Order: sequence, then C-alpha cells, then structure tokens
Amino acid sequence: MVLYELRILCDSKTKGEIEREIDKSDRDFEVNWYKKFTSESMALKETKIILDRVSTLNVPNEDITLWLFYAYENECNLEFDTLFLELISELGISFCISCWQS
Repeated sequence: MVLYELRILCDSKTKGEIEREIDKSDRDFEVNWYKKFTSESMALKETKIILDRVSTLNVPNEDITLWLFYAYENECNLEFDTLFLELISELGISFCISCWQS
C-alpha cells in the first residue's frame, strides 16, 4: 500500500478557514488539516494547488508536510527520480516517509 497525505499543523480556527477555502479535512480531529492522495502525481499536483490557496491564510510552510506512507512485505526499497525530488523541493515544504512491514 502506498498513500500520500498532506498535513497542515494548525489550530481549530485556522483549520476552519482552510476547510472553507479548500475542503473538509480527511481526518476528523479538532486541530490540524489532512488531505489524502492515492498517487504520486495527484499528491504533487494537488499539493501545489492547496499551497497556493493556503498562502492567503498565512500558514507558514514549516507547518506543512507531505507524507508518504508505505506498507511493504519482506524488504523496503524506495527510489525517487530526480523530477520528483525537484518538484518536492520546489514546494518548499517537508517531505516525510513512514514505512512499516505489513
């Protein structure tokens, strides 16, 4: 299983503003906003759009992270092409990876 998730750390007031501007959070917590993606291309494309829209809400990039969740069997190997890494870098946010054996 591979899943991408955009996380924005914020208080409940800012979360409400993000939900009005973009969409309801994919997780039902009082604080922070989450958006899940099932593909790399969708995660990159949608994250760029969301970052453009969130910039008007004064959410600092330090509070925004794109996560890759990866469940594997036997061995975990991840490879990223240079275009993907370049696009992640251009977003100006952190990229985190969480792997676990399923």
